[in-house]
Amino acid sequence: MHFSYSGEKEVRHAPLDRFQQPFEQPFSNPYEIRLPYRAGPGGANEGPKLLRELVRLRDGNRTAAFWKEQALLLELLRLLEEGEHESRSTPAIRIAEQAEAYLKANYQAELTNGKLAEALHFHPNYIVRCMKERFDRTPMDYLHEYRLEQAKLLLVTTDWPIAQIAERVGFRHVPYFSACFKRQAGVPPLKYRRRYRS
Repeated sequence: MHFSYSGEKEVRHAPLDRFQQPFEQPFSNPYEIRLPYRAGPGGANEGPKLLRELVRLRDGNRTAAFWKEQALLLELLRLLEEGEHESRSTPAIRIAEQAEAYLKANYQAELTNGKLAEALHFHPNYIVRCMKERFDRTPMDYLHEYRLEQAKLLLVTTDWPIAQIAERVGFRHVPYFSACFKRQAGVPPLKYRRRYRS
């Protein structure tokens, strides 16, 4: 299978009338698919089976096959990514992913590099290096971004006051939360809520 990629894709939008707002995605998804440059079909038996099924669907009814092909392609991408992840998984990457899981599970609590180090039984400086290698950010930067993403979700899905949301996601001071939120989202929390509430 060969994927062809020519760089950044230019997206052209139809002109907006003066009352229409451009669509913006309210929540970011920090997940990226990382595929190896060259790899086998993934999985000892699963990968080749998926490829055969994709080829078989090519000759059938195009309408009926479309969604099945999409599901098979996603499964194949998952296998390729997992194979790449296992082949390049180092102790540092495993530590970074353990730190990520701990931060996500405990983001509402007061966390420091010291508490994270105690939980993972590694030196704080080593954990910081691992997180930078894997996620290009320190544990506290990762935590900060994650808290703000959770706040965005709560702003859109609940009627809670800003102070309650700030406390719920781990910010102890509402003005600091509002300033951080505006810096990241470009608008204050209440304006963000009004923009994305349906």
